[in-house]
Amino acid sequence: MSALVESVTSPISVVSAGRRKKLAEASLARIGSAKPLVTGREATQGWRGLWITIERDPAKAGGLGEVSKTIPAELNAVLGADVRVIVPGLRPILAEGGWEDTGERAELPLDWPGMPRWAEFRLLQRYEAATRTWVYAVAHDLFFGNFGHLYFRGNHEETLGDDPLFRTAMLFNRAAAFFAPRLNGTGPTRGALATFSGECDFVMVHDWLTGPCLGLLPPSYAVGKIFMLHNTYDEQRHPEHARAALGLAATPLANNYGNYSPLEAAVYEAHVVIANQNYVRSLFQRDTFDLLLKNLSDKINQGRLYDMHHAISSDYDPVGAPALQKDGFQPLVKTKTGAGVDELLEFKRANKLALQRLLGLEENPEAVLYAWVGRFDPLQKGFYLVMDEVLGFLQRHRSAQWILAGSNSNNDPRVREFLEEVHGQPALSRVLYAKDKFINREAVIRIYAGSDFFLMPSLYEPFGLAQLEAMMLGCIPVVHGVDGLRSTVSDPEIDILEDEDAPREAVHGYGQVGVKMTWMNVPLYREAMGRQVNGEPLNHQEKWVIGDCHRKFRMALRRARRILQESELRAEVMQNGRRYVTEEHNWEQIIRRYEAPIKTAVAMGKRQAVR
Repeated sequence: MSALVESVTSPISVVSAGRRKKLAEASLARIGSAKPLVTGREATQGWRGLWITIERDPAKAGGLGEVSKTIPAELNAVLGADVRVIVPGLRPILAEGGWEDTGERAELPLDWPGMPRWAEFRLLQRYEAATRTWVYAVAHDLFFGNFGHLYFRGNHEETLGDDPLFRTAMLFNRAAAFFAPRLNGTGPTRGALATFSGECDFVMVHDWLTGPCLGLLPPSYAVGKIFMLHNTYDEQRHPEHARAALGLAATPLANNYGNYSPLEAAVYEAHVVIANQNYVRSLFQRDTFDLLLKNLSDKINQGRLYDMHHAISSDYDPVGAPALQKDGFQPLVKTKTGAGVDELLEFKRANKLALQRLLGLEENPEAVLYAWVGRFDPLQKGFYLVMDEVLGFLQRHRSAQWILAGSNSNNDPRVREFLEEVHGQPALSRVLYAKDKFINREAVIRIYAGSDFFLMPSLYEPFGLAQLEAMMLGCIPVVHGVDGLRSTVSDPEIDILEDEDAPREAVHGYGQVGVKMTWMNVPLYREAMGRQVNGEPLNHQEKWVIGDCHRKFRMALRRARRILQESELRAEVMQNGRRYVTEEHNWEQIIRRYEAPIKTAVAMGKRQAVR
């Protein structure tokens, strides 16, 4: 456990601005150029690994929930590996059924006021034949069974204490670290537990929620450790509360902000970090230089940070999507030479009418339909921009319709007031569908198939899958050109403004696939919106930055509308997007890119065991 303590207490002296700039520039120069520790194409048949995650469909909808189901299955199918999944026994997970009690138990000590001294966790298992994956659920009725998901609202002062949700997430890390070595097939058989055929080779944890697990694994468990960094937001806590929640013998000292950070601990502990290179670049270009960036810089310099790659589910193929085979929706008809202009435009027209009928919008194939699908999250997804723009836009453009489909999962009061305002105007229902409601995959596919544009003005986006899913269904994305969106959406009119040393992503070889907003001053915008939400007066600069961000969003919307005025240009952009996703984001190709980081991690795990 000493490594976990060290990970948040490594001394960092105050770094001067000049020194910080040199460190950042040196690290940025190495992203994408650092050579991995292991090269070549050695046989990967027989790899054994664990994927440990809290965010998994159906407990987590959307991109990360889907990634946690798909990557282990594709590693098994394409690389011939045996990757298994450990998840908490949340209510939707256990409701899927088919679970078998393995007989394995973990009795973990608790050091919390008002709680018993010990808690017993059960390990359940089931084999998913469709994905050829063993899945294990850590079950406890009180700590996991009461939750539908583990979603954190943010690091507010009143929640920096020892709160139940944080304790629950950390308890899962403790239990997963306890059960993981039991799955090695080198020991005696234990009841019904399905173990590996030999020793586990690697453990891959998914985002900050499971980051601490890497430091909790016993030293004798010689595995490669991989951390997938999807987001630099994490729930930091007072070190003493972290000690109690994680069951540590010693209290980890505070980081630069006086807290314990699961994210910093994970980056430090991992042999390999996988993260989108543009997202990492943006982190180094900010003004702060703390332990997270120091640890990331170390990984880059040692050739242990790898670019992130994702593919999308075949469910989003417009030719064969089951969601488009009923209720008036129609799949894309392809000729021998592929879908041409007429086929693409007819596909959109038919599905737009079916979608309007389904959602109660005015049935008008000439209407320009804009869609938002996802969390109504102003801090990451930029939903305040959409929310503050939509009503005025609909007044200015009588032929427009908007769909805002998702959930106000952090219970933002401004979002709640906006939805109440919309529902209080019945006439709007013919041009605006806005519901705080869970959207399943079938509904998402239909929305993309029937909409002209998909809105994704994220303030930051570590990778993003929704824009790829939309492109596959002929829905042109309108995005803020940052991070993962910068990597996967090309718009020549905006891309020409990129820095000369910016990575040349594969998407740029396909022509225009979407529309980008020019870059917003995100730190100032977030600060100004925070003050506005709290009812505090804004100064001139804050008012200006809010107005500037809205101007950039409106400009992108105007450029998007112009694409629809030329049917051939519209079809070209749609074709470019579909070709890009088909060729660059299919799992057969993408999963091969995970070989190098896994090989590096496995080699380091074995090297550590020899020591």
